[in-house]
Amino acid sequence: MAFDRSGTVLVVASDDGTVKCCDASQKDSIQLVHTLEGHEGAVQSVLFDPQSRYIVSGGSDKSFRIWL
Repeated sequence: MAFDRSGTVLVVASDDGTVKCCDASQKDSIQLVHTLEGHEGAVQSVLFDPQSRYIVSGGSDKSFRIWL
């Protein structure tokens, strides 16, 4: 999992081949806002670029994806 620069967006790698994008701006709750689909297997890693413009994920399908 990784937070963006502001600390309000959380992305989570998932075993189901997706990346979950969550709103973490509220202290009491985290809300799922979008699911990115595209890997053929479990997502092993996820991160934001330094400016938080892109999300990069790597999966057990031996691929990586750049999400805009």
